[in-house]
Amino acid sequence: MAEAESRTALEKSAEVSTAEPRHYLLFATVGVVAFLLIGLFILWQSGYFNLPGQSVRILGREHFEPGKLPNYNSNPPTSGLHYANKLAEWGVHYGPIEEMLQVANLEKGGVILTYRPKGNPVLPDAVRDQLEIFVRHLRGEPRYCKVILARSATLDKKIALTAWGRIDKLESYDEARILRFINAYINKGPEDAPCL
Repeated sequence: MAEAESRTALEKSAEVSTAEPRHYLLFATVGVVAFLLIGLFILWQSGYFNLPGQSVRILGREHFEPGKLPNYNSNPPTSGLHYANKLAEWGVHYGPIEEMLQVANLEKGGVILTYRPKGNPVLPDAVRDQLEIFVRHLRGEPRYCKVILARSATLDKKIALTAWGRIDKLESYDEARILRFINAYINKGPEDAPCL
């Protein structure tokens, strides 16, 4: 009888010891799932999943050396081969900007607005003037000093917005959409540089 009682006590002890880890595992799993759901909710509320523009695969941050040729995966480019110590001047340009310069400026946290002045599709002069006034007005605030407006004869849309790893293309002037893109990505490149 003592043997039977002792075996029963051992069996109960084994049941309790195997049940306790299961409780801990259940509580840990519920805790991790709750933490992930709360984190996803916070990201969703912050607009993280609703960023403007489209993501473009990052091609790296390699600096130009003679003999290397860029091979970009978007037009205009959003990352990849670029000059190490050379930037395009921030602000309004009346001509195109070399692609390796564009990428250098994007790496420093810039946002570039390009438009197609001729060909098909073409941005009408009145809309181009409106875009220029908008950019000049923005650049009056220090926060927007890294905005560039330039021409591009190779665009497949009338307007393109680029930042490091992001692009948005527009068929018409949409100030709210442009400003949302700029606010989302200005000063968010992988490097920082002062406005000069």
